[in-house]
Amino acid sequence: MSQIHIKLKKRKFYKFGIMSAFMLVLSFLFLFFPKAFTSNIITSIYLVSGIGIVGVAFFGIATLYNWRKILNSKLGIYISEEGMMDLTSVFRIGWIEWKDIVGFTTKKISKTEVICIETSNPEKYLERLKSPVLRKASEQNLRIYGTPFFINTSSLSMSSEELEKVLNRELNNRKV
Repeated sequence: MSQIHIKLKKRKFYKFGIMSAFMLVLSFLFLFFPKAFTSNIITSIYLVSGIGIVGVAFFGIATLYNWRKILNSKLGIYISEEGMMDLTSVFRIGWIEWKDIVGFTTKKISKTEVICIETSNPEKYLERLKSPVLRKASEQNLRIYGTPFFINTSSLSMSSEELEKVLNRELNNRKV
């Protein structure tokens, strides 16, 4: 079997990238021309400049994040003989081996459909997370949902139903 690559749906990232770039430009204007944005309600140029600084920081990061996602064609889900790898989320744990995967189920969490990756040895993969914040978040997911790892399908070019079928089919092919 050759490797299967499920790519990101770029349209969403284009929209967010354009919106965040627009807000970044507006924040720069707040920062460098605060007098133009003062009014009877907001009279302090320092407040306008402060809003500009916060906006430049926030929307600068958002713009970089979105355009990095747009320009990186390697992001998505990879499925191979060894296992699967999710490069859509911040939880970059590398390859999850088929022998450790118990199954995949779709759940709705806060109006978002996600595919839960159920593993027999979640601690093995939690140890790979370098960030203590991400590790704590994954440990909390494990306590609440029974699995530390999810695939958010809203940014993928395949629906959650189709992806779950593909993942379960590939898992069943390895269990035979």
